[in-house]
Amino acid sequence: MRIVKIKVQGLYGLHDYDILFDEFQNIKIIHAPNGYGKTTLLKLISDIIHCRLFDISAIPFDFFMIEFSEDITIKVIKENALMSNKEEEPIIKYVIFKGEQIKEYRLTNRGSYSPMIEGRIPIQSIEKSFPFLKRVAQSAWYDARQNQRISYEEVVSAYGELLFIDEDLRKILDEVMNKMPIHFIHANRLTDFHELSEGRIVSRRKSVIPSVLAYSKELADIIENILARSAALTQELDRTFPARLIEEMAGQDQEDVTVEMIHKELAALERRRIKLEEIGLLSVKNIQNINEKTAIDKKTLKVLRLYIKDSKKKLDIFNEIETKVNLMREIINKRFNYKTMKINKQSGFVFELPNKTLLSPDKLSSGEQNELILIFELLFKSQMNSLILIDEPEISLHIAWQQQFLEDMQAISDVTDVKIIIATHSPDIINGRWDLTTGLEEC
Repeated sequence: MRIVKIKVQGLYGLHDYDILFDEFQNIKIIHAPNGYGKTTLLKLISDIIHCRLFDISAIPFDFFMIEFSEDITIKVIKENALMSNKEEEPIIKYVIFKGEQIKEYRLTNRGSYSPMIEGRIPIQSIEKSFPFLKRVAQSAWYDARQNQRISYEEVVSAYGELLFIDEDLRKILDEVMNKMPIHFIHANRLTDFHELSEGRIVSRRKSVIPSVLAYSKELADIIENILARSAALTQELDRTFPARLIEEMAGQDQEDVTVEMIHKELAALERRRIKLEEIGLLSVKNIQNINEKTAIDKKTLKVLRLYIKDSKKKLDIFNEIETKVNLMREIINKRFNYKTMKINKQSGFVFELPNKTLLSPDKLSSGEQNELILIFELLFKSQMNSLILIDEPEISLHIAWQQQFLEDMQAISDVTDVKIIIATHSPDIINGRWDLTTGLEEC
Protein backbone atom coordinates (compact mmCIF):
# COMPACT_ATOMS: atom_id res chain seq x y z
CA MET A 1 0.00 0.00 0.00
CA ARG A 2 1.15 3.54 -0.73
CA ILE A 3 -0.26 7.07 -0.72
CA VAL A 4 -1.17 8.28 -4.20
CA LYS A 5 -2.66 11.67 -3.31
CA ILE A 6 -3.26 14.06 -0.44
CA LYS A 7 -5.57 17.05 -0.58
CA VAL A 8 -6.24 19.71 2.03
CA GLN A 9 -8.48 22.75 2.05
CA GLY A 10 -8.45 25.67 4.46
CA LEU A 11 -5.19 24.79 6.23
CA TYR A 12 -4.80 27.58 8.80
CA GLY A 13 -7.61 29.27 6.85
CA LEU A 14 -5.08 30.13 4.13
CA HIS A 15 -3.85 27.19 2.10
CA ASP A 16 -5.37 24.64 -0.29
CA TYR A 17 -3.02 21.89 -1.49
CA ASP A 18 -3.44 19.01 -3.93
CA ILE A 19 -0.35 16.76 -4.01
CA LEU A 20 0.12 13.71 -6.24
CA PHE A 21 2.62 10.93 -5.57
CA ASP A 22 4.43 9.02 -8.34
CA GLU A 23 3.78 5.29 -7.98
CA PHE A 24 7.23 4.53 -9.45
CA GLN A 25 9.18 6.70 -6.99
CA ASN A 26 9.82 5.81 -3.33
CA ILE A 27 10.76 9.37 -2.38
CA LYS A 28 8.61 12.53 -2.39
CA ILE A 29 9.90 15.98 -1.44
CA ILE A 30 7.55 18.74 -0.28
CA HIS A 31 9.29 22.12 -0.33
CA ALA A 32 8.27 25.69 0.42
CA PRO A 33 9.41 28.72 2.44
CA ASN A 34 8.63 28.81 6.14
CA GLY A 35 4.96 29.31 6.99
CA TYR A 36 3.40 27.22 4.22
CA GLY A 37 2.64 24.24 6.50
CA LYS A 38 5.18 21.63 5.34
CA THR A 39 5.61 20.15 8.80
CA THR A 40 1.87 20.35 9.45
CA LEU A 41 1.16 18.28 6.33
CA LEU A 42 3.45 15.51 7.55
CA LYS A 43 1.97 15.68 11.02
CA LEU A 44 -1.60 15.50 9.73
CA ILE A 45 -0.81 12.42 7.62
CA SER A 46 0.48 10.68 10.74
CA ASP A 47 -2.19 12.02 13.11
CA ILE A 48 -5.12 11.15 10.81
CA ILE A 49 -3.99 7.58 10.17
CA HIS A 50 -3.32 7.10 13.90
CA CYS A 51 -6.57 8.95 14.74
CA ARG A 52 -4.91 11.34 17.19
CA LEU A 53 -7.98 13.45 17.70
CA PHE A 54 -6.48 15.84 20.24
CA ASP A 55 -3.75 16.82 17.79
CA ILE A 56 -6.14 16.95 14.81
CA SER A 57 -8.44 19.23 16.79
CA ALA A 58 -5.64 21.70 17.42
CA ILE A 59 -4.84 22.24 13.72
CA PRO A 60 -7.22 24.52 11.74
CA PHE A 61 -8.36 23.07 8.40
CA ASP A 62 -11.62 22.37 6.57
CA PHE A 63 -10.87 18.90 5.28
CA PHE A 64 -7.87 16.64 4.72
CA MET A 65 -8.00 13.68 2.34
CA ILE A 66 -5.52 10.81 1.91
CA GLU A 67 -5.99 8.53 -1.09
CA PHE A 68 -4.25 5.14 -1.05
CA SER A 69 -3.30 2.72 -3.81
CA GLU A 70 -5.58 -0.10 -2.63
CA ASP A 71 -8.86 1.65 -3.45
CA ILE A 72 -9.29 3.24 -0.03
CA THR A 73 -9.53 6.94 0.83
CA ILE A 74 -9.66 8.59 4.25
CA LYS A 75 -11.25 12.03 4.44
CA VAL A 76 -11.39 14.04 7.66
CA ILE A 77 -13.82 16.94 7.76
CA LYS A 78 -14.12 19.68 10.35
CA GLU A 79 -17.45 21.45 10.59
CA ASN A 80 -19.50 23.36 13.13
CA ALA A 81 -22.86 22.25 14.52
CA LEU A 82 -25.32 24.67 16.09
CA MET A 83 -26.08 23.56 19.66
CA SER A 84 -29.29 24.11 21.60
CA ASN A 85 -27.69 26.99 23.44
CA LYS A 86 -27.08 28.69 20.06
CA GLU A 87 -23.33 28.08 20.37
CA GLU A 88 -21.41 26.27 17.67
CA GLU A 89 -19.62 23.04 18.51
CA PRO A 90 -16.83 21.90 16.16
CA ILE A 91 -17.26 18.35 14.87
CA ILE A 92 -14.67 16.00 13.39
CA LYS A 93 -15.93 13.48 10.88
CA TYR A 94 -14.02 10.61 9.28
CA VAL A 95 -15.38 9.53 5.90
CA ILE A 96 -13.98 6.22 4.61
CA PHE A 97 -14.26 5.42 0.91
CA LYS A 98 -13.52 1.71 0.39
CA GLY A 99 -14.35 0.46 -3.07
CA GLU A 100 -17.94 1.49 -3.65
CA GLN A 101 -18.72 1.65 0.07
CA ILE A 102 -18.79 4.95 1.97
CA LYS A 103 -18.87 5.02 5.77
CA GLU A 104 -19.05 8.11 7.92
CA TYR A 105 -17.96 8.38 11.56
CA ARG A 106 -18.90 11.44 13.60
CA LEU A 107 -16.34 11.49 16.40
CA THR A 108 -16.98 14.48 18.61
CA ASN A 109 -20.67 14.30 19.43
CA ARG A 110 -20.24 12.46 22.76
CA GLY A 111 -20.69 15.09 25.38
CA SER A 112 -18.93 18.42 25.31
CA TYR A 113 -16.28 19.07 22.70
CA SER A 114 -14.22 21.22 25.04
CA PRO A 115 -12.47 18.30 26.79
CA MET A 116 -11.10 17.18 23.42
CA ILE A 117 -9.99 20.56 22.15
CA GLU A 118 -8.25 21.18 25.49
CA GLY A 119 -6.89 17.64 25.76
CA ARG A 120 -8.83 16.86 28.97
CA ILE A 121 -10.92 14.04 30.39
CA PRO A 122 -13.19 14.58 33.43
CA ILE A 123 -11.55 12.71 36.32
CA GLN A 124 -14.81 11.08 37.36
CA SER A 125 -15.16 9.45 33.94
CA ILE A 126 -11.69 7.87 33.81
CA GLU A 127 -12.42 4.71 35.84
CA LYS A 128 -15.92 4.50 34.40
CA SER A 129 -14.59 4.59 30.84
CA PHE A 130 -11.41 2.60 31.50
CA PRO A 131 -11.98 -0.04 34.21
CA PHE A 132 -8.37 -1.23 33.94
CA LEU A 133 -7.27 2.11 35.47
CA LYS A 134 -7.41 2.38 39.28
CA ARG A 135 -6.84 5.71 40.98
CA VAL A 136 -3.94 5.50 43.46
CA ALA A 137 -3.36 9.20 44.18
CA GLN A 138 -4.92 12.59 43.53
CA SER A 139 -3.73 12.63 39.92
CA ALA A 140 -2.23 9.18 39.40
CA TRP A 141 -3.62 5.84 38.28
CA TYR A 142 -2.42 2.25 38.20
CA ASP A 143 -2.68 0.82 34.68
CA ALA A 144 -3.43 -2.91 35.04
CA ARG A 145 -2.81 -3.49 31.33
CA GLN A 146 0.75 -2.21 31.44
CA ASN A 147 1.48 -2.80 35.16
CA GLN A 148 2.44 0.86 35.42
CA ARG A 149 1.67 3.90 37.51
CA ILE A 150 0.70 6.75 35.21
CA SER A 151 -0.18 10.41 35.65
CA TYR A 152 -3.29 12.26 34.54
CA GLU A 153 -1.45 13.68 31.54
CA GLU A 154 -0.40 10.17 30.54
CA VAL A 155 -3.98 8.89 30.88
CA VAL A 156 -5.12 11.63 28.51
CA SER A 157 -2.28 10.97 26.09
CA ALA A 158 -2.65 7.18 26.06
CA TYR A 159 -6.43 6.69 26.32
CA GLY A 160 -8.30 9.99 25.99
CA GLU A 161 -9.08 9.67 22.30
CA LEU A 162 -10.61 6.22 22.81
CA LEU A 163 -13.69 7.95 24.23
CA PHE A 164 -14.40 9.32 20.78
CA ILE A 165 -13.15 6.66 18.34
CA ASP A 166 -15.63 4.20 16.88
CA GLU A 167 -14.42 0.58 17.10
CA ASP A 168 -15.22 -0.06 13.42
CA LEU A 169 -13.17 2.98 12.41
CA ARG A 170 -10.30 1.80 14.59
CA LYS A 171 -10.27 -1.55 12.75
CA ILE A 172 -10.15 0.19 9.38
CA LEU A 173 -7.25 2.42 10.46
CA ASP A 174 -5.43 -0.55 11.99
CA GLU A 175 -5.75 -2.36 8.67
CA VAL A 176 -4.16 0.63 6.90
CA MET A 177 -1.33 0.81 9.45
CA ASN A 178 -0.68 -2.93 9.21
CA LYS A 179 -0.18 -2.58 5.46
CA MET A 180 1.67 0.73 5.69
CA PRO A 181 3.23 1.47 9.11
CA ILE A 182 3.91 5.17 9.71
CA HIS A 183 7.11 6.52 11.24
CA PHE A 184 7.55 10.27 11.75
CA ILE A 185 11.13 11.57 12.18
CA HIS A 186 10.69 14.98 13.80
CA ALA A 187 12.91 18.00 13.31
CA ASN A 188 13.71 17.99 17.04
CA ARG A 189 15.42 14.60 17.15
CA LEU A 190 18.54 15.05 19.28
CA THR A 191 16.82 14.10 22.54
CA ASP A 192 14.92 10.99 23.54
CA PHE A 193 12.47 10.42 26.39
CA HIS A 194 13.47 7.47 28.55
CA GLU A 195 11.33 5.71 31.15
CA LEU A 196 12.55 5.63 34.73
CA SER A 197 11.98 2.65 37.03
CA GLU A 198 10.64 2.94 40.55
CA GLY A 199 10.75 -0.40 42.34
CA ARG A 200 8.47 -3.02 40.85
CA ILE A 201 6.30 -0.50 38.99
CA VAL A 202 7.71 1.31 36.00
CA SER A 203 6.98 5.00 36.23
CA ARG A 204 6.25 6.98 33.09
CA ARG A 205 8.24 9.92 34.37
CA LYS A 206 10.57 10.77 31.55
CA SER A 207 14.26 11.52 31.59
CA VAL A 208 15.59 13.39 28.57
CA ILE A 209 18.76 11.77 27.26
CA PRO A 210 20.64 12.19 23.96
CA SER A 211 18.95 10.13 21.26
CA VAL A 212 22.30 8.75 20.09
CA LEU A 213 22.84 7.13 23.50
CA ALA A 214 19.32 5.69 23.52
CA TYR A 215 19.79 4.33 20.00
CA SER A 216 23.23 2.92 20.78
CA LYS A 217 21.68 0.93 23.62
CA GLU A 218 18.78 -0.05 21.35
CA LEU A 219 21.22 -1.46 18.80
CA ALA A 220 22.97 -3.42 21.57
CA ASP A 221 19.57 -4.83 22.57
CA ILE A 222 18.82 -5.76 18.94
CA ILE A 223 22.16 -7.58 18.68
CA GLU A 224 21.53 -9.35 21.99
CA ASN A 225 18.13 -10.50 20.72
CA ILE A 226 19.64 -11.79 17.47
CA LEU A 227 22.35 -13.65 19.38
CA ALA A 228 19.71 -15.23 21.64
CA ARG A 229 17.78 -16.41 18.58
CA SER A 230 21.00 -17.75 17.10
CA ALA A 231 21.80 -19.62 20.31
CA ALA A 232 18.29 -21.14 20.41
CA LEU A 233 18.58 -22.31 16.80
CA THR A 234 22.08 -23.71 17.46
CA GLN A 235 20.76 -25.67 20.42
CA GLU A 236 17.90 -27.06 18.33
CA LEU A 237 20.17 -28.07 15.44
CA ASP A 238 22.75 -29.61 17.78
CA ARG A 239 20.08 -31.63 19.58
CA THR A 240 18.71 -33.07 16.34
CA PHE A 241 22.08 -33.47 14.65
CA PRO A 242 22.64 -37.16 15.55
CA ALA A 243 19.27 -38.27 14.16
CA ARG A 244 19.69 -36.16 11.03
CA LEU A 245 23.24 -37.45 10.56
CA ILE A 246 22.08 -41.07 10.73
CA GLU A 247 19.41 -40.27 8.14
CA GLU A 248 21.98 -38.51 5.96
CA MET A 249 24.43 -41.39 6.14
CA ALA A 250 21.75 -43.98 5.32
CA GLY A 251 20.24 -42.03 2.42
CA GLN A 252 21.13 -42.22 -1.22
CA ASP A 253 23.26 -39.43 -2.66
CA GLN A 254 21.10 -37.00 -4.61
CA GLU A 255 24.10 -35.07 -5.87
CA ASP A 256 27.73 -35.76 -6.57
CA VAL A 257 29.56 -33.93 -3.78
CA THR A 258 33.27 -33.46 -4.38
CA VAL A 259 36.10 -32.54 -2.04
CA GLU A 260 36.55 -29.31 -4.00
CA MET A 261 32.90 -28.35 -3.46
CA ILE A 262 33.17 -28.95 0.28
CA HIS A 263 36.35 -26.88 0.56
CA LYS A 264 34.68 -24.07 -1.39
CA GLU A 265 31.61 -24.10 0.89
CA LEU A 266 33.76 -24.16 4.04
CA ALA A 267 35.82 -21.22 2.78
CA ALA A 268 32.63 -19.27 2.04
CA LEU A 269 31.36 -19.95 5.59
CA GLU A 270 34.63 -18.70 7.05
CA ARG A 271 34.51 -15.50 5.01
CA ARG A 272 30.95 -14.91 6.20
CA ARG A 273 31.94 -15.40 9.83
CA ILE A 274 34.84 -12.98 9.46
CA LYS A 275 32.51 -10.34 7.97
CA LEU A 276 30.12 -10.78 10.88
CA GLU A 277 33.04 -10.45 13.28
CA GLU A 278 34.19 -7.25 11.57
CA ILE A 279 30.83 -5.59 12.22
CA GLY A 280 30.63 -6.81 15.82
CA LEU A 281 27.98 -9.52 15.46
CA LEU A 282 30.20 -12.56 16.05
CA SER A 283 33.41 -13.44 17.87
CA VAL A 284 35.60 -15.71 15.75
CA LYS A 285 38.78 -16.92 17.44
CA ASN A 286 41.32 -19.69 16.99
CA ILE A 287 39.73 -21.15 13.87
CA GLN A 288 41.59 -24.13 12.42
CA ASN A 289 40.80 -24.59 8.75
CA ILE A 290 40.92 -27.90 6.89
CA ASN A 291 43.97 -28.31 4.69
CA GLU A 292 42.79 -28.45 1.08
CA LYS A 293 45.26 -31.29 0.42
CA THR A 294 43.77 -33.46 3.16
CA ALA A 295 42.10 -36.60 1.81
CA ILE A 296 38.39 -36.86 2.70
CA ASP A 297 36.38 -40.06 2.24
CA LYS A 298 32.75 -40.15 1.08
CA LYS A 299 31.32 -40.71 4.57
CA THR A 300 33.17 -37.68 5.93
CA LEU A 301 31.94 -35.65 2.97
CA LYS A 302 28.36 -36.44 4.02
CA VAL A 303 29.06 -35.31 7.59
CA LEU A 304 30.62 -32.08 6.35
CA ARG A 305 27.72 -31.47 3.97
CA LEU A 306 25.24 -31.64 6.86
CA TYR A 307 27.53 -29.42 8.98
CA ILE A 308 27.59 -26.81 6.18
CA LYS A 309 23.78 -26.86 5.86
CA ASP A 310 23.40 -26.31 9.61
CA SER A 311 26.03 -23.55 9.65
CA LYS A 312 24.26 -21.67 6.86
CA LYS A 313 20.99 -21.79 8.80
CA LYS A 314 22.73 -20.42 11.90
CA LEU A 315 24.31 -17.56 9.98
CA ASP A 316 21.17 -16.73 7.98
CA ILE A 317 19.63 -15.33 11.19
CA PHE A 318 22.06 -12.41 10.83
CA ASN A 319 21.07 -11.57 7.23
CA GLU A 320 18.77 -8.62 7.91
CA ILE A 321 20.79 -6.96 10.65
CA GLU A 322 24.04 -7.53 8.72
CA THR A 323 22.64 -5.69 5.69
CA LYS A 324 21.41 -2.78 7.84
CA VAL A 325 24.58 -2.50 9.93
CA ASN A 326 26.77 -2.60 6.83
CA LEU A 327 24.75 0.16 5.16
CA MET A 328 24.76 2.31 8.32
CA ARG A 329 28.54 1.92 8.70
CA GLU A 330 29.11 2.65 5.02
CA ILE A 331 27.10 5.89 5.11
CA ILE A 332 28.42 7.10 8.47
CA ASN A 333 32.08 6.24 7.84
CA LYS A 334 31.87 8.00 4.46
CA ARG A 335 30.42 11.14 6.08
CA PHE A 336 32.30 11.47 9.38
CA ASN A 337 35.83 12.82 9.23
CA TYR A 338 38.52 11.23 11.41
CA LYS A 339 36.02 8.88 13.08
CA THR A 340 35.22 5.25 12.36
CA MET A 341 31.99 3.62 13.55
CA LYS A 342 32.56 0.46 15.56
CA ILE A 343 29.75 -1.96 16.47
CA ASN A 344 29.72 -4.37 19.39
CA LYS A 345 27.12 -6.26 21.38
CA GLN A 346 27.96 -4.51 24.66
CA SER A 347 27.65 -0.83 23.71
CA GLY A 348 25.90 -0.83 20.33
CA PHE A 349 28.01 1.72 18.49
CA VAL A 350 31.03 3.86 19.41
CA PHE A 351 33.51 5.84 17.32
CA GLU A 352 37.22 5.22 17.00
CA LEU A 353 39.56 8.18 16.55
CA PRO A 354 42.84 8.03 14.62
CA ASN A 355 44.78 7.53 17.88
CA LYS A 356 42.57 4.43 18.59
CA THR A 357 40.74 6.05 21.52
CA LEU A 358 36.95 5.58 21.57
CA LEU A 359 34.45 8.43 21.44
CA SER A 360 30.95 8.14 22.90
CA PRO A 361 28.24 9.04 20.36
CA ASP A 362 26.92 11.87 22.53
CA LYS A 363 30.28 13.62 22.05
CA LEU A 364 29.71 13.90 18.29
CA SER A 365 28.84 17.28 16.79
CA SER A 366 25.16 18.19 16.43
CA GLY A 367 25.39 17.66 12.66
CA GLU A 368 26.94 14.22 13.12
CA GLN A 369 24.30 13.29 15.69
CA ASN A 370 21.49 14.42 13.38
CA GLU A 371 22.90 12.34 10.51
CA LEU A 372 23.36 9.28 12.75
CA ILE A 373 19.84 9.58 14.19
CA LEU A 374 18.26 9.87 10.73
CA ILE A 375 20.12 6.83 9.40
CA PHE A 376 19.42 4.75 12.53
CA GLU A 377 15.71 5.57 12.59
CA LEU A 378 15.32 4.76 8.91
CA LEU A 379 17.14 1.43 9.20
CA PHE A 380 16.27 0.15 12.66
CA LYS A 381 13.10 1.90 13.87
CA SER A 382 11.09 1.58 10.66
CA GLN A 383 9.37 -1.60 9.56
CA MET A 384 9.54 -2.99 6.04
CA ASN A 385 7.13 -1.22 3.66
CA SER A 386 6.69 1.70 6.08
CA LEU A 387 5.88 5.26 5.15
CA ILE A 388 8.63 7.45 6.62
CA LEU A 389 7.91 11.14 7.19
CA ILE A 390 11.09 13.22 7.61
CA ASP A 391 10.84 16.83 8.74
CA GLU A 392 13.69 19.19 7.82
CA PRO A 393 16.53 16.68 7.35
CA GLU A 394 18.90 19.57 6.61
CA ILE A 395 19.07 20.64 10.28
CA SER A 396 22.75 20.98 11.33
CA LEU A 397 23.95 19.16 8.21
CA HIS A 398 26.85 20.51 6.15
CA ILE A 399 25.91 21.45 2.58
CA ALA A 400 27.93 18.52 1.19
CA TRP A 401 25.96 16.11 3.42
CA GLN A 402 22.67 17.69 2.34
CA GLN A 403 23.61 17.13 -1.29
CA GLN A 404 24.30 13.45 -0.58
CA PHE A 405 21.13 12.97 1.45
CA LEU A 406 18.86 11.70 -1.34
CA GLU A 407 21.53 9.21 -2.37
CA ASP A 408 21.51 7.82 1.19
CA MET A 409 17.71 7.73 1.26
CA GLN A 410 17.54 5.79 -1.99
CA ALA A 411 20.08 3.25 -0.73
CA ILE A 412 18.05 2.75 2.45
CA SER A 413 14.77 2.51 0.53
CA ASP A 414 16.30 -0.17 -1.69
CA VAL A 415 17.15 -2.24 1.41
CA THR A 416 13.97 -1.74 3.44
CA ASP A 417 11.42 -0.96 0.71
CA VAL A 418 10.19 2.06 2.67
CA LYS A 419 8.46 5.03 1.08
CA ILE A 420 9.75 8.44 2.19
CA ILE A 421 8.11 11.87 2.28
CA ILE A 422 10.51 14.73 3.05
CA ALA A 423 9.57 18.27 4.09
CA THR A 424 12.37 20.75 3.42
CA HIS A 425 13.20 24.26 2.31
CA SER A 426 16.77 23.38 1.38
CA PRO A 427 17.63 23.30 -2.34
CA ASP A 428 20.74 21.31 -1.41
CA ILE A 429 18.57 18.45 -0.11
CA ILE A 430 16.75 18.46 -3.47
CA ASN A 431 20.12 18.58 -5.26
CA GLY A 432 18.64 18.83 -8.74
CA ARG A 433 15.97 16.14 -8.29
CA TRP A 434 13.08 18.49 -8.99
CA ASP A 435 11.19 15.56 -10.52
CA LEU A 436 10.64 14.30 -6.95
CA THR A 437 9.30 17.61 -5.63
CA THR A 438 6.07 19.48 -5.07
CA GLY A 439 6.36 23.17 -4.22
CA LEU A 440 3.55 24.27 -1.92
CA GLU A 441 3.77 27.86 -3.08
CA GLU A 442 2.89 26.57 -6.56
CA CYS A 443 -0.11 24.38 -5.51
